[in-house]
Order: sequence, then C-alpha cells, then structure tokens
Amino acid sequence: MMDNSLVLEFDKSIPNLAGYEYGVSIYEEQIKGKLDISKNFEIEFPDYIEMIASSFVQGLFSDIVNQIGLANTESRLTIKAATLDIAESIKRKL
Repeated sequence: MMDNSLVLEFDKSIPNLAGYEYGVSIYEEQIKGKLDISKNFEIEFPDYIEMIASSFVQGLFSDIVNQIGLANTESRLTIKAATLDIAESIKRKL
C-alpha cells in the first residue's frame, strides 16, 4: 500500500454499490481531505464488493474530477479491488 492511499469501508451485507448520491456521500465521509490528489493516490475497495455501478463511481469521483480534471484523475488514481476486472471497470466508468 502506498502512503497516499485509503481503504473504503462499506456494509458487508451490500456487495453492490450504486447511486450517484451514495457515491458523493462516501466521498464526503471517507475520502475528502484524506488524500493528496496533486500526487498519485490509491483507493482500495474491500474484497466483498462485487459490482460497482457507473452512477456510484461518478458520484464518488465527481469532486476529484472537478478539481484536477478527468485526465489527471485517470493518470494519478490507482484502484485496488477484489479482481482486476472490478478495478478496470471503475476506471472505465470515470
């Protein structure tokens, strides 16, 4: 794990994440002010997360994309998830 990283926490009974507003609320509660987005940063999703809807991804990253732009978000962000498929799908949904 890199220095500029964090592990997100969710209710273990909910393996699927969806909803723009839910994504925004998770950003506000767990990410905002805790990462230096001017450098490379890493966000880890727990292994029990199986599916992440594009609405959730867009809500989660909307403030970051507004601050540093989509290209910088894509280049600086590393996603860790249970599978490479999940991690890649998150990046595609930005």
